Parts: sequence; structure tokens; C-alpha cells
Amino acid sequence: MKKKLILALALVLLAQTGCSSTNAAENKNETEKIAPIANEDEKPMPKGVSKEYTKEELVKIAKKAFDIPDDFKEVQIDSNEDERGKVYNINWNDPDSDRNASVNIASTGEPLSYYSYDGTENRTDDLIKPSFPYEHGAQLAKDSLYKILGEKADFFRLDETISGEIDRYNKTYHYRFNKYVNDIKVQTDGIIISLDINSAKIREYDLNSSVKYDLYDLSHYAAPKDIVDNDDAWITFREYNPLLLNLKRIVDLKTKTLFPEPKYIPTYEFADAHIIIDAKTGKPEKRILYHGYDLVKEGAAPAEMPKGGLTAIEQEEIENTNVKVSPEEAEKLAREIANIDKSVKLQNIRLGKYNQNEKKQLWSMQFENDENHITVDIDANDKTLLGMNKNRFSREDEIDISKIDSEKSIQIAKEFAKKYAADILDKLEMTASSKIPEDGNLNFIEFIRKLDENYYLIQDRISIGINPKNYEVVSFSRSFYDDIKVPNEKIINLDKAYDILYDNIDFELNYVLNNDRNKMELKYVLDPKEFSPLIISAKDGQFLDWKGTPISAKISGYEDIENAENKDEIELLSRYGIKYLQTKLEPKKIVLQKDFLTLLMTAEGNYYSDTEDFDLIYEYAIRNGIIEKSEESRDRKLTRKDIAKYLIRYKDIEEIAKLEGVFKDVYKDANGDANLIIVGKLGWIDAKGDKILPNEEVTREEALMIFYNMLFK
Repeated sequence: MKKKLILALALVLLAQTGCSSTNAAENKNETEKIAPIANEDEKPMPKGVSKEYTKEELVKIAKKAFDIPDDFKEVQIDSNEDERGKVYNINWNDPDSDRNASVNIASTGEPLSYYSYDGTENRTDDLIKPSFPYEHGAQLAKDSLYKILGEKADFFRLDETISGEIDRYNKTYHYRFNKYVNDIKVQTDGIIISLDINSAKIREYDLNSSVKYDLYDLSHYAAPKDIVDNDDAWITFREYNPLLLNLKRIVDLKTKTLFPEPKYIPTYEFADAHIIIDAKTGKPEKRILYHGYDLVKEGAAPAEMPKGGLTAIEQEEIENTNVKVSPEEAEKLAREIANIDKSVKLQNIRLGKYNQNEKKQLWSMQFENDENHITVDIDANDKTLLGMNKNRFSREDEIDISKIDSEKSIQIAKEFAKKYAADILDKLEMTASSKIPEDGNLNFIEFIRKLDENYYLIQDRISIGINPKNYEVVSFSRSFYDDIKVPNEKIINLDKAYDILYDNIDFELNYVLNNDRNKMELKYVLDPKEFSPLIISAKDGQFLDWKGTPISAKISGYEDIENAENKDEIELLSRYGIKYLQTKLEPKKIVLQKDFLTLLMTAEGNYYSDTEDFDLIYEYAIRNGIIEKSEESRDRKLTRKDIAKYLIRYKDIEEIAKLEGVFKDVYKDANGDANLIIVGKLGWIDAKGDKILPNEEVTREEALMIFYNMLFK
């Protein structure tokens, strides 16, 4: 309330003086333009000598690296050690001022993490304008890295695929530096540096080193000699994990109905997202991928009340829960399928739905003793096996990959499928990647749904896990819908899809940590970069998210940002997450109601998706009084008068705007509209001399600049 009164007083003074606001363009903070860091050329690796430092030396290294002052009143030092090396944890504290700093540093001199609080930072959701651009900060972060690590910083290169969004709570930019050895990226290792957007101070620093903290110790890295060619590796990758024309099922989890109808879109996808190629042998390798049931969100459904006090849908639901298989029958069947003896007790059994669209029921059971944890899911009417998992193996049970008989695993999986998935087996096709043996204690054999000679439905599948030590089936999952109509629509061909993939995604040599976590091996890895998951629209070749909505890799989120007159301001808003959800800005196009409300919601930091959900946006806007339900007109083109009204409501100062005799007609065409007078005098909407132009339509770029003026002027 106090803030409202202060604002009201300011508005009164503004109205009485009739002073004009300064144009936003004249108020720009002219920060020196610094070009982004260029891609770094290949350079020799540092070849220093490993050294163990004393505690005194390590404290000095840490203080110098992060400019830690001498006036802390308390300090605590302890240490821990693992297979990667010894680490000292140094903590400084000042109980009188709440200042503190913490550094973890390896005994070989590499700072591993840093965090500080100087007692003055005000962590709020209020947005502030950075004192330097993101690109300038990238150079500052790089310079800091050399200060922290010295020549060891040469192991690290800036990852320019990071989006560059601002942490709106901590007011920091985040920069990631990937580690390179022998000019080859190390997949798991890197550094994150967070810089304060105002002071440019390092707020957080974290170095991840998977095998050894000592950066000079490269003994665990495979030598890049006698490796297979990238093109040959790509051919092998395509053989064992080809792109498939897929009919992707999209289920709207945010629908208000309990039984959402799925929609299907044609895509190109991989059946297995976790295939890599060994760079020494050229052989494919596979990682474990789990699949579960499709879930839906609970909601509400209206119905009329018949005689007897139950609605028709309530009666139907009661009948649906009257299952044919008793709990005792389900337990007996589960023990037979999973070979569970009486020493493993049934701990829990529950009845639930596993396919809401068809309202199917399942018995879900858990069996346990000291050595076993086993789950089994069975259809509660027709006894179909839906899932099984037998967890009774530790890492000590793992078997060397060279000793695994993949053909035997496949044969056992096929026999199991014939016995427990016979009703759908003729509609399934084994994935090419199932032929690849896996390191570890499970070998997965996957069967995906084949709809016709062209289309697959990758989400519909069965997965069978084989223990390669004794070739026992230890896991099973099934996800399968009923009849689906294959569309007859024009799509891009497979070669075009591969071209799109190859042009946008890197298939490159990486160092990958082995299963024993003690060596870095050379593998060819498909790197999705900004496009994850790897889903390509079969209609137009765009990359899609899980909802089937096009995604953009650009920082601004707009493909046509170069057409904007206020590019820097728009990109700053985007770094705070304030943006339209379309991939094109279309700056001269008139802004629609639904898109302006999107900006309002993203400005609050309450929208966490890069794709459109206008139902959610309107629910937010109506709930918060920004618009009334009767005003909803999603495709309405907005005028300055419309936007002024929404902003006044958004700022919760509508009561002030209704005060009589306070706001003079400082604009000739305002006609006493207090909303227009307020937003004009505050400089949110630029007046044209002594006119505010209430009925002038607002472009999409102008709408963004209204937000920029409101937040940063």
C-alpha cells in the first residue's frame, strides 16, 4: 500500500506539472560494444608439471584467484579425499556483517568451486538493467578463468550454445566452458562461471573433473591415434540407429478433462537416443533407456444427475473398477511370471489406471526381502503383463561386454515376448540397436510398433531387459495403444531429414567417461546442442519439442531479430525470459491480445515453457485481474488504449487511476483517460508531442519496447 501511495503522489506531481517524459531512446545506457568471443583455434595443451601444494599455499592461491579480502574474522579448513584426489574446503566468515566465502581447492592447486556473499546483494525478482552486455561478460569470464587457473585455463573453451539468459533472482550471467584434451571435447567435464550483471564480480564458480582433479594428469585419456573416420562412424551410427518416420503421439497433460484425446503428428526420430560409436573399433555402443506408461492429468468433467444419486459417468467408473482379476490371482500370476519364491514377501498391491483413454485397470505389486526388490504390473481384467523389474544386482555383478552373447539375449527376449506379448508381437519390429551389447548388468532388447511400410509409432513398444550373467529376463515394460489411423499427407523424404540433422547437429569425437569411471575413452557422439530432444517435423523439417511445437536455438528466440530497430533492448528482455513464444518476431505486425498477455506472464517469471499454452496464460491473466473473462478475444489487435488498461491492472493501481480530479488532460487526445495519462507520463508509452494517440494500433516491437520502458526507465 505504501508503494501505491508513493506512486500516486508521484503521478499527481507529474500531472500537475505537465512535464514530458524523456524518450526511451535518449535514455539508453550507452555501454561499449564488445564483439562476442570468437571460436578458439586449435592450440597446444599446457604441459606443466603436477605439484602438491601445502595448506598455506592453497589458501593463498584461493584468495588470489577470487580476490578474497583479509578482514574476515573466522576461517575453517577441512579436507576430504577420493579416487580423484585430495580436496581442501576453505570457508571464511564474518558474523558481524553476514559476509562469507567458500572455496574447494584440489591439493594440486585447481580451485574446484567458489561461492560468496558480501552481505549487500539484494536477491529479489525485481529486474535491473545489466551494466554490461552478455558478450562483454563472456570475455570477462574468460579473463577470470586465466586468473583462477593460469595456463591450465587453456584446457577450456567457451560453450557458445548456452542461451545467455539472466538469472533473474541472483542477477547473474552464466557461462559454461567445456574441457578439451588433444583438441577433443571432454563430454562430462567443464566449468560454470556466474558473473554479477551489475558489478561483474564472480558470484559462483564450479569445475567438474570426472577422473582426476589434477588437470596436468592426462594419463587416463586415450591417445587419439588409429581412430576410425568420422564418415565411417556416421554410417555405422545410421545403420544401428536410423531415423524413422514416426507418428508421434501428443497428449495434452494440461487439459481439464480426465480423458484427453491424443493427437498424432508425423516426425522423424531415433528409436534409441543413446547410441555412440567407439572411435577405436568403430563398433556401436548403447546406453540404457527406460520407457514407462503414458500418464494423464486429473481434472473434472460435468454430467447430469440421474435417479439414484449417481451420475452416468460415476456409475460407469464404478463398473470399470469392478475388475475380473482378484488381488490373490494377480499375486499368483506375478510370482509365476517373475519367478518369485515365497521368501520374497508381497509388500504392496494397488489398483490403478494405466491407459486413461480406454480406462484400463492394472494391479501394481511390490515384493521385497533383504536381497530383492521386485515390481510387477498386470492388467486387472485380461492378465496382460504390463511391467516387471527385478532389482537384485549390484555393480559387482557386471560382466565384460566382450563376454556378452547378444544373439542369445535376443533369442531369449523373443521367446519371452511370444509368451507375454503375443497379442501385439506381429505389430512390432525389433530395433537395430538391440543387436548392440551393453556394458553393465542389463542388456535391453527393444521392439517398436510398425504401423505400415512407412510409419512407426516409436512410443508404442515393449522393452525386455536381460541379465547377461545368467540370461534371465529381469525387466519388461509395455506401452501400446489400440488402432491408429495412419495419415495421408505430404512429408519430406528421409534424405532431406538427414540433411537437416547433419546441418544442425554435430556428430563429433568426444572423450567419454567409461563405466568404471577411471578412464576417458574416445567415442563419436551425436550432440543435439540447442535442439533437444531430436525430433524433426516430417511436414516442414523444423525441430520440435515434446509437445510438437517448433523450437528455436537463437538467444533472442526470434529468427528475424535483425529486422528489429531495437535489437539490443529486445535481446535483453529475452535474456530475462520476456518474449513472445513464436520463433519469428515480425516486428511490424500488430500485437494480438494473446501475445501481449504472454509478455505480461513472462515478465512475472511465471511461464516456464518455450512453447504456446494460451489456456494457461489466460487463466493467469483473468485470475490476476489483468483482463475480465468477457474481454477475452485472443486474436484481437491491440491499441495503445487497450495496453494502457492492461498495464494499470497489471501494476495493481487501477484504484489510483479512478481518482477524480487528479489527472489533467495533459494530452489533447486522452479524453480524461487516466490509464493513458499515467502510462504516458511514466514514459512507458511514448507520446507524440502533446498527443498519446489512444486508438493507434501497437506493433509487436513497440509492445516489447513498452515493457523495456516500464522495467528499465
